[in-house]
Amino acid sequence: MRQPLFLAYRLANANDKAVAIAEEVLATDQSNEDMLLVAADHYLQTKKEPAKVHSYSTKIVEVMSAKPKPEGMSDVDWTARKNLVIGLAHFINGKLYFNESKFAPADEALRKALPLVETNAQLKPEVLFLLGQSNYKLERAQEAANYFRACAALKSPFQAMSAKNLTAIKTQYTGIK
Repeated sequence: MRQPLFLAYRLANANDKAVAIAEEVLATDQSNEDMLLVAADHYLQTKKEPAKVHSYSTKIVEVMSAKPKPEGMSDVDWTARKNLVIGLAHFINGKLYFNESKFAPADEALRKALPLVETNAQLKPEVLFLLGQSNYKLERAQEAANYFRACAALKSPFQAMSAKNLTAIKTQYTGIK
């Protein structure tokens, strides 16, 4: 009964109620990737329970990596769903690491996310931007420039800032391509 209620709350944009149900279920069963995603994203957005964000993100990757293709779903659709869910998990984990100023783990998680969110026009620019910022903080100027350049080429809320950051890096460092 919890799964249909969870879905109904999600469809009604009653996220607090959906998260409450997800947390009830996740206390004993962490096999539902949708509930894990909703809870991890909620805690990321509300800046609460960082340990749960990392734990749930890691669990999503584990669950989806072992989950068999649902009956009746095409291989193409399953691969797309699996990649998106795993990509979102890596993104959530990477974004939290970035917010925690842990740039090496942020870079690692976001690099894993990037190929999996390649076709997601909303998520890809943010992943590129965060990779640019992380690499800049890690003093990898050329890599930061490459990510900012790729992000600046995409229409998004991150486009202008990426172009500005790219210009700043070229001014600050010599030999940046």
